[in-house]
Amino acid sequence: MNYRYLILLVLWMALIFCLSSIPHLGIEGLGEIENQISRKSIHVIVYGILTLLIWYSFPKLDKELAKKLVMCGFLAILFAIGDEIHQGFVPGRCGDAKGVLFDTIGIFWALIWLRFRISRSAKIPKTATK
Repeated sequence: MNYRYLILLVLWMALIFCLSSIPHLGIEGLGEIENQISRKSIHVIVYGILTLLIWYSFPKLDKELAKKLVMCGFLAILFAIGDEIHQGFVPGRCGDAKGVLFDTIGIFWALIWLRFRISRSAKIPKTATK
């Protein structure tokens, strides 16, 4: 385990939980449509970062790429579902499948980016150093 990333992961999860606990969370001065777009975009970004932190917290699984991709996606989606359930108990917030959908979009973008980055770095020939 990479403990630096694991600490960042736990802090990031705590931040998500704290933000989910704020009733009526929104961006002042925006209309309803702009507010929804902003909030759902934030879901995508926040859960993409969560997925990257999960990925880098478990470097020992690097040799088992498919297993690591599935594990990271599963853990991130599980946290997203738990977060939406938690929001259902916060006054002024609602936990719904739309939130999980946008979280999952961020998760998949991060996993696709990681997969592309790994396959690309594997194709770059290593040059011999003198």
